Amino acid sequence: MSSKIKKYNFGKAATYIIFTITAFTVLIPLLWVLGNSFRITTEIGQYTDLNLKLFIPDTVTLDNYKILFTDYPFARYIFNTVFVAVTVTAVSLLLNSMAAFSFARIDFYGKKVIFPILLVTLIVPGEVMLLPSYLLIKNLGLMDNYLALILPALGGAFGIFYLRQCFLGVPKELEEAASIDGCGRFGIFFRIYLPLVRPHLITLGLMTFMGQWDGFIWPLTVLTTPEKYLLQVGLNYLTGEHFSDWGAIFAGAMLCTLPIIIIFICLQKYYIEGIASSGIKG
Repeated sequence: MSSKIKKYNFGKAATYIIFTITAFTVLIPLLWVLGNSFRITTEIGQYTDLNLKLFIPDTVTLDNYKILFTDYPFARYIFNTVFVAVTVTAVSLLLNSMAAFSFARIDFYGKKVIFPILLVTLIVPGEVMLLPSYLLIKNLGLMDNYLALILPALGGAFGIFYLRQCFLGVPKELEEAASIDGCGRFGIFFRIYLPLVRPHLITLGLMTFMGQWDGFIWPLTVLTTPEKYLLQVGLNYLTGEHFSDWGAIFAGAMLCTLPIIIIFICLQKYYIEGIASSGIKG
Protein backbone atom coordinates (compact mmCIF):
# COMPACT_ATOMS: atom_id res chain seq x y z
CA MET A 1 0.00 0.00 0.00
CA SER A 2 2.82 2.41 0.92
CA SER A 3 4.60 1.73 -2.39
CA LYS A 4 1.46 2.71 -4.29
CA ILE A 5 1.20 5.92 -2.28
CA LYS A 6 4.87 6.72 -2.97
CA LYS A 7 4.39 6.12 -6.72
CA TYR A 8 1.28 8.33 -6.66
CA ASN A 9 3.08 11.14 -4.82
CA PHE A 10 6.09 10.86 -7.14
CA GLY A 11 3.86 11.03 -10.21
CA LYS A 12 1.97 13.99 -8.80
CA ALA A 13 5.19 15.83 -7.92
CA ALA A 14 6.63 15.16 -11.38
CA THR A 15 3.44 16.51 -12.96
CA TYR A 16 3.62 19.73 -10.93
CA ILE A 17 7.30 20.16 -11.80
CA ILE A 18 6.59 19.79 -15.52
CA PHE A 19 3.68 22.23 -15.32
CA THR A 20 5.79 24.72 -13.38
CA ILE A 21 8.62 24.60 -15.93
CA THR A 22 6.12 25.00 -18.76
CA ALA A 23 4.50 27.97 -17.03
CA PHE A 24 7.86 29.72 -16.58
CA THR A 25 8.75 28.99 -20.21
CA VAL A 26 5.61 30.84 -21.27
CA LEU A 27 5.71 33.62 -18.66
CA ILE A 28 9.36 34.68 -19.04
CA PRO A 29 9.01 35.97 -22.65
CA LEU A 30 5.66 37.57 -21.77
CA LEU A 31 7.15 39.41 -18.76
CA TRP A 32 10.11 40.46 -20.91
CA VAL A 33 7.79 42.03 -23.49
CA LEU A 34 5.74 43.67 -20.72
CA GLY A 35 8.87 45.18 -19.15
CA ASN A 36 10.19 46.47 -22.46
CA SER A 37 6.84 48.09 -23.26
CA PHE A 38 7.42 50.44 -20.28
CA ARG A 39 11.09 51.20 -21.03
CA ILE A 40 12.47 54.24 -22.77
CA THR A 41 13.79 53.42 -26.23
CA THR A 42 17.47 53.93 -25.35
CA GLU A 43 17.21 51.39 -22.51
CA ILE A 44 15.72 48.56 -24.62
CA GLY A 45 18.27 45.83 -25.34
CA GLN A 46 20.78 46.90 -22.68
CA TYR A 47 20.11 43.94 -20.38
CA THR A 48 20.46 40.35 -21.58
CA ASP A 49 21.22 38.40 -18.40
CA LEU A 50 18.38 36.59 -16.65
CA ASN A 51 17.82 38.88 -13.66
CA LEU A 52 15.30 41.44 -12.44
CA LYS A 53 16.73 44.20 -14.64
CA LEU A 54 15.68 42.15 -17.67
CA PHE A 55 12.02 42.51 -16.64
CA ILE A 56 11.89 45.71 -14.54
CA PRO A 57 12.84 48.93 -16.38
CA ASP A 58 15.08 51.50 -14.73
CA THR A 59 12.85 54.28 -16.03
CA VAL A 60 9.14 53.51 -16.28
CA THR A 61 7.29 55.40 -19.02
CA LEU A 62 3.90 55.27 -20.72
CA ASP A 63 5.16 57.10 -23.80
CA ASN A 64 5.32 53.89 -25.84
CA TYR A 65 1.58 53.34 -25.39
CA LYS A 66 0.84 57.03 -26.07
CA ILE A 67 2.85 56.89 -29.30
CA LEU A 68 0.78 53.93 -30.51
CA PHE A 69 -2.43 55.94 -30.36
CA THR A 70 -1.06 59.34 -31.41
CA ASP A 71 1.46 58.54 -34.15
CA TYR A 72 -0.17 55.36 -35.50
CA PRO A 73 -3.83 54.35 -36.10
CA PHE A 74 -3.65 51.61 -33.47
CA ALA A 75 -7.11 52.37 -32.08
CA ARG A 76 -8.46 51.74 -35.58
CA TYR A 77 -6.60 48.42 -35.72
CA ILE A 78 -8.19 47.38 -32.43
CA PHE A 79 -11.67 48.35 -33.63
CA ASN A 80 -11.20 46.47 -36.93
CA THR A 81 -10.01 43.34 -35.14
CA VAL A 82 -12.78 43.38 -32.54
CA PHE A 83 -15.41 43.91 -35.23
CA VAL A 84 -14.19 41.03 -37.42
CA ALA A 85 -13.50 38.65 -34.51
CA VAL A 86 -16.85 39.22 -32.77
CA THR A 87 -18.82 39.00 -36.03
CA VAL A 88 -17.12 35.80 -37.15
CA THR A 89 -17.43 34.21 -33.71
CA ALA A 90 -21.13 35.00 -33.28
CA VAL A 91 -22.28 34.07 -36.78
CA SER A 92 -20.06 30.99 -37.12
CA LEU A 93 -21.29 29.61 -33.79
CA LEU A 94 -24.87 29.89 -35.01
CA LEU A 95 -24.22 28.39 -38.45
CA ASN A 96 -21.88 25.64 -37.24
CA SER A 97 -24.23 24.62 -34.43
CA MET A 98 -27.19 24.42 -36.81
CA ALA A 99 -25.20 22.33 -39.27
CA ALA A 100 -23.92 20.11 -36.46
CA PHE A 101 -27.47 19.60 -35.16
CA SER A 102 -28.56 18.57 -38.65
CA PHE A 103 -25.79 15.98 -38.92
CA ALA A 104 -26.44 14.70 -35.39
CA ARG A 105 -30.22 14.54 -35.19
CA ILE A 106 -31.80 14.97 -38.62
CA ASP A 107 -31.89 12.30 -41.31
CA PHE A 108 -31.62 13.78 -44.78
CA TYR A 109 -30.61 12.57 -48.22
CA GLY A 110 -26.82 12.42 -48.72
CA LYS A 111 -25.98 12.82 -45.04
CA LYS A 112 -23.72 9.75 -44.97
CA VAL A 113 -21.80 11.05 -47.98
CA ILE A 114 -21.56 14.75 -47.13
CA PHE A 115 -20.27 14.28 -43.58
CA PRO A 116 -17.21 12.13 -44.50
CA ILE A 117 -16.34 14.65 -47.23
CA LEU A 118 -16.55 17.37 -44.59
CA LEU A 119 -14.16 15.44 -42.35
CA VAL A 120 -11.65 15.03 -45.19
CA THR A 121 -11.30 18.81 -45.39
CA LEU A 122 -9.85 18.77 -41.86
CA ILE A 123 -6.61 17.28 -43.17
CA VAL A 124 -6.17 19.92 -45.88
CA PRO A 125 -3.61 22.55 -44.78
CA GLY A 126 -4.85 26.11 -44.79
CA GLU A 127 -1.93 27.18 -46.98
CA VAL A 128 -3.24 24.92 -49.76
CA MET A 129 -6.54 26.83 -49.79
CA LEU A 130 -4.89 30.26 -49.74
CA LEU A 131 -4.60 30.72 -53.53
CA PRO A 132 -8.08 29.33 -54.43
CA SER A 133 -9.65 31.45 -51.70
CA TYR A 134 -7.78 34.52 -52.94
CA LEU A 135 -8.95 33.97 -56.53
CA LEU A 136 -12.53 33.44 -55.37
CA ILE A 137 -12.53 36.61 -53.28
CA LYS A 138 -10.96 38.56 -56.14
CA ASN A 139 -13.54 37.32 -58.66
CA LEU A 140 -16.34 38.25 -56.26
CA GLY A 141 -14.96 41.77 -56.02
CA LEU A 142 -14.42 41.59 -52.27
CA MET A 143 -10.74 42.52 -52.14
CA ASP A 144 -9.90 45.08 -49.45
CA ASN A 145 -13.30 44.44 -47.87
CA TYR A 146 -14.12 43.11 -44.39
CA LEU A 147 -16.43 40.55 -46.03
CA ALA A 148 -13.30 38.91 -47.44
CA LEU A 149 -12.29 38.18 -43.84
CA ILE A 150 -15.73 37.31 -42.49
CA LEU A 151 -17.38 35.13 -45.14
CA PRO A 152 -14.66 32.44 -45.53
CA ALA A 153 -14.49 31.99 -41.75
CA LEU A 154 -18.20 31.49 -41.10
CA GLY A 155 -18.24 27.77 -41.84
CA GLY A 156 -15.68 25.39 -40.39
CA ALA A 157 -15.41 21.61 -40.59
CA PHE A 158 -13.85 21.42 -37.14
CA GLY A 159 -16.64 23.44 -35.53
CA ILE A 160 -19.34 21.32 -37.14
CA PHE A 161 -17.60 18.07 -36.18
CA TYR A 162 -16.92 19.21 -32.62
CA LEU A 163 -20.49 20.34 -31.95
CA ARG A 164 -21.95 17.27 -33.65
CA GLN A 165 -20.11 15.08 -31.15
CA CYS A 166 -21.52 17.20 -28.34
CA PHE A 167 -25.08 16.96 -29.68
CA LEU A 168 -24.76 13.19 -29.95
CA GLY A 169 -24.12 13.08 -26.21
CA VAL A 170 -27.48 14.71 -25.43
CA PRO A 171 -30.13 12.06 -24.56
CA LYS A 172 -32.59 11.74 -27.41
CA GLU A 173 -35.39 11.23 -24.88
CA LEU A 174 -35.25 14.97 -24.13
CA GLU A 175 -35.95 15.74 -27.77
CA GLU A 176 -38.81 13.24 -27.87
CA ALA A 177 -40.35 14.67 -24.70
CA ALA A 178 -40.13 18.23 -26.07
CA SER A 179 -41.65 17.07 -29.36
CA ILE A 180 -44.59 15.51 -27.52
CA ASP A 181 -45.15 18.82 -25.72
CA GLY A 182 -45.47 20.53 -29.10
CA CYS A 183 -41.97 21.97 -29.45
CA GLY A 184 -40.84 22.33 -33.06
CA ARG A 185 -37.46 21.60 -34.56
CA PHE A 186 -36.10 25.11 -33.97
CA GLY A 187 -37.55 25.18 -30.47
CA ILE A 188 -35.84 21.88 -29.65
CA PHE A 189 -32.58 23.22 -31.03
CA PHE A 190 -32.62 26.56 -29.20
CA ARG A 191 -34.34 25.52 -25.97
CA ILE A 192 -32.99 22.00 -25.41
CA TYR A 193 -29.71 21.40 -27.23
CA LEU A 194 -27.93 24.77 -27.13
CA PRO A 195 -28.30 25.30 -23.34
CA LEU A 196 -27.01 21.77 -22.68
CA VAL A 197 -23.84 22.28 -24.74
CA ARG A 198 -23.09 25.82 -23.51
CA PRO A 199 -19.57 24.95 -22.25
CA HIS A 200 -18.74 23.50 -25.67
CA LEU A 201 -20.12 26.59 -27.43
CA ILE A 202 -17.96 28.81 -25.21
CA THR A 203 -14.94 26.60 -25.91
CA LEU A 204 -15.46 26.75 -29.67
CA GLY A 205 -16.24 30.47 -29.49
CA LEU A 206 -13.01 31.15 -27.60
CA MET A 207 -11.00 29.16 -30.13
CA THR A 208 -12.68 30.96 -33.03
CA PHE A 209 -12.16 34.39 -31.47
CA MET A 210 -8.48 33.66 -30.79
CA GLY A 211 -8.01 32.45 -34.36
CA GLN A 212 -9.47 35.68 -35.76
CA TRP A 213 -7.63 37.88 -33.27
CA ASP A 214 -4.30 36.34 -34.24
CA GLY A 215 -5.06 36.22 -37.97
CA PHE A 216 -2.19 37.43 -40.11
CA ILE A 217 -1.63 35.70 -43.46
CA TRP A 218 -5.18 35.96 -44.79
CA PRO A 219 -5.80 39.58 -43.67
CA LEU A 220 -2.41 40.52 -45.10
CA THR A 221 -3.41 38.89 -48.40
CA VAL A 222 -6.82 40.50 -48.94
CA LEU A 223 -6.42 43.92 -47.27
CA THR A 224 -4.50 46.71 -48.97
CA THR A 225 -5.70 49.86 -47.18
CA PRO A 226 -3.67 50.52 -43.99
CA GLU A 227 -6.75 51.91 -42.18
CA LYS A 228 -8.46 48.51 -42.58
CA TYR A 229 -5.60 46.46 -41.15
CA LEU A 230 -6.16 44.11 -38.24
CA LEU A 231 -3.91 44.15 -35.18
CA GLN A 232 -1.35 41.59 -36.32
CA VAL A 233 -1.02 43.15 -39.76
CA GLY A 234 -0.88 46.62 -38.25
CA LEU A 235 1.85 45.55 -35.85
CA ASN A 236 3.78 44.08 -38.78
CA TYR A 237 3.34 47.37 -40.64
CA LEU A 238 4.73 49.11 -37.56
CA THR A 239 7.81 46.88 -37.53
CA GLY A 240 8.30 47.11 -41.28
CA GLU A 241 8.00 50.85 -41.76
CA HIS A 242 9.13 52.12 -38.36
CA PHE A 243 11.48 49.41 -37.24
CA SER A 244 13.52 51.68 -34.92
CA ASP A 245 10.55 52.42 -32.63
CA TRP A 246 11.03 49.31 -30.50
CA GLY A 247 9.20 50.70 -27.49
CA ALA A 248 6.00 51.14 -29.52
CA ILE A 249 6.48 47.68 -31.02
CA PHE A 250 6.69 46.05 -27.59
CA ALA A 251 3.68 48.07 -26.40
CA GLY A 252 1.71 46.97 -29.46
CA ALA A 253 2.67 43.34 -28.91
CA MET A 254 1.45 43.62 -25.32
CA LEU A 255 -1.87 45.11 -26.40
CA CYS A 256 -2.28 42.26 -28.89
CA THR A 257 -1.70 39.68 -26.18
CA LEU A 258 -3.46 41.14 -23.14
CA PRO A 259 -7.11 40.83 -24.31
CA ILE A 260 -6.70 37.14 -25.11
CA ILE A 261 -5.19 36.50 -21.66
CA ILE A 262 -8.06 38.33 -19.94
CA ILE A 263 -10.74 36.54 -21.96
CA PHE A 264 -9.15 33.15 -21.31
CA ILE A 265 -8.88 33.80 -17.57
CA CYS A 266 -12.54 34.82 -17.41
CA LEU A 267 -13.75 31.82 -19.46
CA GLN A 268 -11.21 29.16 -18.50
CA LYS A 269 -13.76 27.27 -16.36
CA TYR A 270 -16.03 26.74 -19.36
CA TYR A 271 -13.06 26.09 -21.66
CA ILE A 272 -11.67 23.32 -19.43
CA GLU A 273 -15.14 21.86 -18.89
CA GLY A 274 -15.81 21.85 -22.62
CA ILE A 275 -12.51 20.18 -23.46
CA ALA A 276 -12.77 17.62 -20.64
CA SER A 277 -16.30 16.55 -21.52
CA SER A 278 -15.96 16.46 -25.32
CA GLY A 279 -15.74 12.73 -25.94
CA ILE A 280 -15.69 11.30 -29.44
CA LYS A 281 -18.92 9.56 -30.22
CA GLY A 282 -19.86 8.00 -33.50
